[in-house]
Amino acid sequence: MLSKSYLIIIILGIALGIIIIIIFYYPKVIFATNWNTIVTLLSVGTMGYSLYEKIKNELTTKKHDVVLKYDNIFKIEPPDRRVYDMMYFLRIKKIKGESIAKSVKGFITIEGTEIQNIPLQWYMQKIPSTNIHEFKDLWLFSTESHNYDHSGLFISHSSDALPDKFFSQWKKDVLHKKIIVRIESENAKVPKEPFTDTVENIISNARDMKS
Repeated sequence: MLSKSYLIIIILGIALGIIIIIIFYYPKVIFATNWNTIVTLLSVGTMGYSLYEKIKNELTTKKHDVVLKYDNIFKIEPPDRRVYDMMYFLRIKKIKGESIAKSVKGFITIEGTEIQNIPLQWYMQKIPSTNIHEFKDLWLFSTESHNYDHSGLFISHSSDALPDKFFSQWKKDVLHKKIIVRIESENAKVPKEPFTDTVENIISNARDMKS
C-alpha cells in the first residue's frame, strides 16, 4: 500500500496536471472575466496550497516520528577493577516511533574544566555513534576510590580535540561541578534542553545496572 505522503503527492500531481491542461488547451477559460472562472481558479489554488501544507506536515512528522529522552542514571562495576571501580551511565531511551534512532551521539561538558562539548562513548561499544532500538547507555565517567583525597574521576572520550583519550581529575575537585550532556541524532527528535546535574548527585543517585 502507498503511504499517505505518496497519495498526497499523486493527488497534487493530478491537480497540477489539470491546471496545466486548462492553461495550454483552454486559454480562453483562464482569461475569461466572469466571476465563475475567478472562483474556480481561486478554489484550485486554495486546494493546491492545502495539499502542499499537508505534504510538508506529513514529511516533517515522518522525519521526527522517532523520539528520544533522557532516562535514569545507572552504575555498574567493571569486570576489571584495577583501573577504576565504578562506571556511570545516562540511559537514552526511545519513547516513540517504530523505526530505529540513527547515529545517536552524546556530548559532555563539565563546567570549569577542559571538558567542553566532548563526544562520549556508548556502553559495551566504545564508539561515539550508535543506533537505538529501545535504549542505550551513554558512558559519562568512571571513578576509582582508594581513598577520598586521592579518588579519581575519569572520562573515556572520543574527541580529537584533546591530546589524551582519557581525561582525569581528582574527584574532590569536580564533585560539585555541573555536568551538562546533550544528544543528537540523524533522524530522531531529541530533548531541547540538555541533561544537567552535579557529579555528586549523579554518583549518589545512580541505580545499579545488571551486567
